[in-house]
Amino acid sequence: MTPRFSCPLCRVELIGETNINCPRCGFALHREDGIWRDDSVATPTGFDTAAREHLHGIEEKHFWFAPRDRLLREIAQRELPAGGAALELGCGSGRLLRAWDAQFSSCTALELHAQSLFEAGGRGSNAMLVQADVGRLPLADDQFDALMAFDVLEHADPVAMLGEARRVARRGARLLLSVPAYQSLWSYADELAGHRCRYDRALLARELRASGWRLRGHTHYQFALFPLLWLSRRLLGARARRAEREPAAFVAAILGRINAMEVRLFSRWRLPFGSSLIVWAEAA
Repeated sequence: MTPRFSCPLCRVELIGETNINCPRCGFALHREDGIWRDDSVATPTGFDTAAREHLHGIEEKHFWFAPRDRLLREIAQRELPAGGAALELGCGSGRLLRAWDAQFSSCTALELHAQSLFEAGGRGSNAMLVQADVGRLPLADDQFDALMAFDVLEHADPVAMLGEARRVARRGARLLLSVPAYQSLWSYADELAGHRCRYDRALLARELRASGWRLRGHTHYQFALFPLLWLSRRLLGARARRAEREPAAFVAAILGRINAMEVRLFSRWRLPFGSSLIVWAEAA
């Protein structure tokens, strides 16, 4: 199902099959290779091409990703409504889109980087792909029942992104969100990825509340490895860079098993700390 589009400047609802123009200001969307594109967007400094390439280079093989994706799928099944219309903000290369096909009646996946959307298009998902900025959505109000955004908010203006998410969400809609946790873990990895901060629960709750979201629950990921990561970043600093990004195969296998076991045993628990904070909220 195609989402309802609107001009992000005038809020005029836009209708068309391949080319859409706002009659007031000239804002335009066009559909090419199955992707709706807003050609006026610019790549933000918070997640530029270099940061995208860094992520793309490690996400398919790094031990951090697969267990975390499983955790997000399990939480989504528990906390987000089945059926209805879903929106993933900052879908990246679309690793989770097939899961959303199974859970929701329709899914719109929005991403700024054209290459990431091209990769997402090869996943075999039914999601409608849209190239646009998460802080300026070309989407009409009050149409989504579930929204997801994983490791996106730390790159964006929180007022713009969370406010836009609330605008397009129906009242009572659910939001599932993940962000990097604890400023004490700040390191070269955050700078390389273009993060503006790392979060604790109190800060994220304030930003959600200010944009019309009510926090319903939270947990953390990578609880078991948190002490090791904290020591690595506090004591080794830049020397930990290669060990974290490209660990030896046997080390990566061990760390991956620890993360996988944590998710398998504790996915229903509220873990008190970890390297990643995951929250779910409701549109007030």
